[in-house]
Amino acid sequence: MKGPVNGKEVSISKTPPGLVYRLTGRGKEKELTGKVCVQVRVNDRPVAVFILTERVREGVIEVVKALKNLGLKVVMLTEDKKANAEPLARKLGFDEFYAELKPGDKVQLIEKYRVDSRVAMVGDGINDALALGDGRPRSSSWRA
Repeated sequence: MKGPVNGKEVSISKTPPGLVYRLTGRGKEKELTGKVCVQVRVNDRPVAVFILTERVREGVIEVVKALKNLGLKVVMLTEDKKANAEPLARKLGFDEFYAELKPGDKVQLIEKYRVDSRVAMVGDGINDALALGDGRPRSSSWRA
């Protein structure tokens, strides 16, 4: 994203962890893996770097455990990069995960699982609307 602010060109963009390490000299590149790094530039000069991590909603781990205790297979479908999705999927206890998906990819995977199983989906954002929207029973949790 880029635009003028007080007569200066300001841009905000995702930045690879390796570049963040080279720009700041702080931390280790390995420590940044799985995090989202955002760089702020003013007139094409880097002025700030933000390192973001996923915050897990309270109760998610317990819900995943409860579903698994019912004998259900719990799968995560996400548009996030694999490096970000994998540690989160492990932490939450998912049986499988699929990363770097487009909304249509989620629909295809849900249909694949439906061939042999009953499927429920929980979505938390606009990227889940297509997969949630075919009229079959699903759960939705929208952020305000």
